[in-house]
Amino acid sequence: MKKIEKLKLCNISKILEVVSIFILLYACYFNAIKTISLSYIITIAIALIFMIIAFAVKRKCKIMIYLPSISIFIAIVISRIYSINPQNTNRFIIIYLIYMLISFFILELNNWKDILAKTIIVFSAITVIVTIISWISPSWYLQNILPNVYSGSQETIYDLVVYANSYPGIFASTGLNAFFISAGLAVLFSNMLFNNKKRKLKIGVIIFYVVALILTLKRATLVLNIIAIIFILFLNKSNLRKKIKIITILCLAIAVLYFMFPDTFNNVLSRFQADSTEDLLNGRDDLYKFAWNSIEENPFIGFGFGCFSYAYSIANNYSGVSLDTHNEILQIWSETGFFGLLLVFIPMIYVYIISIKKFRKEKDNKNLRSMSLYIQTYFLFYCLVGNPFHDTSIYLIYLLFTLISVKGERKKNEQESVYNNSGI
Repeated sequence: MKKIEKLKLCNISKILEVVSIFILLYACYFNAIKTISLSYIITIAIALIFMIIAFAVKRKCKIMIYLPSISIFIAIVISRIYSINPQNTNRFIIIYLIYMLISFFILELNNWKDILAKTIIVFSAITVIVTIISWISPSWYLQNILPNVYSGSQETIYDLVVYANSYPGIFASTGLNAFFISAGLAVLFSNMLFNNKKRKLKIGVIIFYVVALILTLKRATLVLNIIAIIFILFLNKSNLRKKIKIITILCLAIAVLYFMFPDTFNNVLSRFQADSTEDLLNGRDDLYKFAWNSIEENPFIGFGFGCFSYAYSIANNYSGVSLDTHNEILQIWSETGFFGLLLVFIPMIYVYIISIKKFRKEKDNKNLRSMSLYIQTYFLFYCLVGNPFHDTSIYLIYLLFTLISVKGERKKNEQESVYNNSGI
């Protein structure tokens, strides 16, 4: 009877894990706006509750303390002391508190890693499909998708689709759309590299993902994915012939697509051309200067986490959309001071180095570790051209993939043990 009871508890725990991961990613995909809404907080809090219940059902589990999520939470809390907009900082405190608790409880669960990868594929596939259909029929997108997008961004998105031939999918920005496509690409590429089953099919699907990525016109995202792919191939110890074959197939596929859709590709290539540094930076040099000037004035005390845009608006009498520096190092330093910068980035870089070492040394779980390293590489370099710590949906997905590399797999998980002992 005890064995049967344990088996039932394992099944309940697995169901709760599926539900919690699905809710988390649902919140990321369908609440993916920079404004931290109450609905987003409630949704991820519900996911956390399901995760805690799954943790409790397993019994005899110990909470695993994840230091990087603690350090960034501490940096945000300290910045609250001198925040020029406490209400805005408070929202980030609540969000990052929930993220920290998620990182504590999820590490003792067994099935969440595979569930995460599968759920990412489902949601990113939706993103890819909507993006490609938007390209084929912009009128369909404007009639059916645009009305459901965050109202504050609808006018901007309309201009992107009609005048710039850029497609933000189901999100409030092309940057988020490109990231979620990239998350699916990380899963597909890693699975294709370390799982020989249906490799040709996976390559075909990857090509569709690349097409959708190109349609977002996010030049930084294209470069970040290339960096991540090359880095994974470089670290992987598989034979050189296999690497060359994969790269050749992808390059040939892109070349064929270029000749089929030259206008679209030329539109993307034009994004890499600029007549001046100001054009290349797309007006961000003014934001960089403001952040750096504030750092020079007081390198140890900032505006408060999440308050850069508020400070910039006051100093420049600006009343437009919320602005970020598009450089996380400058923004976090200007918001949390030098010690806050250290609290955020040192643990992040340490985990990244540990993930590289595990990927190179361990033979098992290469697929999952590759996904983790892909997203970490993307996120790390994205900090130079974006604000992923402030885009809470992006950070949560990064956190979940990072946790894959934190703890090694058990030799035999609890559920397998229960099945074997019960003779099933």
